[in-house]
Amino acid sequence: MTEPRALGFAMLLLVLGGCRSAPLALPRSAGATACVRPRLDADSPYRLFLAGPVDDPELRARLEQLPPELRGVVRATGLEPLVGRILRARSEPSTPPIALLSMRQELTAHLGALGSQLTSLSSELDCTDEATEEILHAYEDRAHARELKLTIASLVVGALGGVAAGVWDAADEDSKAPAIVGATSAGVTAALGTAAFIPRERSVTYMHARNLLAPIARGDDPEHLYPTFVFRLLTTPRDADGTTPRDALLAHWEELLRDEVRGPEARAVRELLYGPGGVYEERILRLRESMFDQLVLSVNALSRELELLERYLARLW
Repeated sequence: MTEPRALGFAMLLLVLGGCRSAPLALPRSAGATACVRPRLDADSPYRLFLAGPVDDPELRARLEQLPPELRGVVRATGLEPLVGRILRARSEPSTPPIALLSMRQELTAHLGALGSQLTSLSSELDCTDEATEEILHAYEDRAHARELKLTIASLVVGALGGVAAGVWDAADEDSKAPAIVGATSAGVTAALGTAAFIPRERSVTYMHARNLLAPIARGDDPEHLYPTFVFRLLTTPRDADGTTPRDALLAHWEELLRDEVRGPEARAVRELLYGPGGVYEERILRLRESMFDQLVLSVNALSRELELLERYLARLW
């Protein structure tokens, strides 16, 4: 009686040994520094100076000519003093043409620098998002490979069990061993077939010391992960009720969090998402990707505001 059981266990161990998988490895690009924009310190020669709001009552009055939806954009981009001077100069016939040309060149250079910074940030966001997607694709590939191995294993066990039972029965018609072997192989086959369709939770260590979600969650950016004008635009009210793009983004994130995590787990998940990284379950990594997608959309939307500003200013000439 022990020989058929031993045979069944041997088949099970043999098949499962072939189904063992190595730990999930991060794709090469996940954590690569190619995505990261250069960090600019306060005294960096590459920092773009952004002027603050104007104090001159005359210039403030000139700026009232701007469409309401552009006032916050002009202030966030540090263009209030320059645009105010341009509007004043355009209204004074005595303004020398060379002075207008100089201000136009200054405005063009400033807008060009803003556009390149926004493009650079968008590239970093897209690159980082793609790295996360590669990890999730690795999850899926491993899951599909596991399902395939277990499915093949169930077929192999069933075939081996049937052959062994048939051979044993032919050699000894009075033995109960063939029935035991058949039942054992059937049980193992069912177990492997069931295991193939049961999801297996995996985890991966994913570190992100440069975490672009964190400044949005905190409401400030002391590390200057974002270009200054971009973070100003994200925190500048757009609607009459004072809602900012950051407010709308946080509302989306909180909705995603409520759908995925509850109770005591929520605090730990927030610390993971907004911190330097750690061990992610697949579902939390998918949550992070969804949050990142919302951030990409919010940042890309700023390009439309810059476009409207450039269109309006181009009409001044």
